Amino acid sequence: MANNGFFLSTSLYCCIVMVVNVLAAACGGTDTGGVEPDTTPPVVVRTEPADGASGVANDVKIKVWFDEAVDNKKGGWDDLLHLRKPDGSNLYGNSSYDLEQHVASLNMSIDLMAGQTYTAVLEKGICDLAGNCMGEGLTWTFTIAQ
Repeated sequence: MANNGFFLSTSLYCCIVMVVNVLAAACGGTDTGGVEPDTTPPVVVRTEPADGASGVANDVKIKVWFDEAVDNKKGGWDDLLHLRKPDGSNLYGNSSYDLEQHVASLNMSIDLMAGQTYTAVLEKGICDLAGNCMGEGLTWTFTIAQ
């Protein structure tokens, strides 16, 4: 009888420890099951057009590729990705994000002016799915073909 009691106590203790570890991991505890938590913010790996590009089509689609999936909890990309005209004013279009390809896109509803240099602006505040946010935004310039 003593062995059965010892076995039951040990089994109950093991179950309690297992439940506590599972709950700790689910609630942000330190037990991650051997997987290192993501602590690195997303990085821009490519832009289109490239910084300094010239001869760009006036109906260009602006694209930004990230090294991982990102999430905009602010509600949309329209305020995060836009163009700055040569006079310094902002120009907005229809922005979208492809979660599988990790690419944000900006489609302008008007053709851009020939020979003009525009600045693409990616605002700060873009975070990955783990909540790590870019500390700074990004800008790059390109020139529309004549």
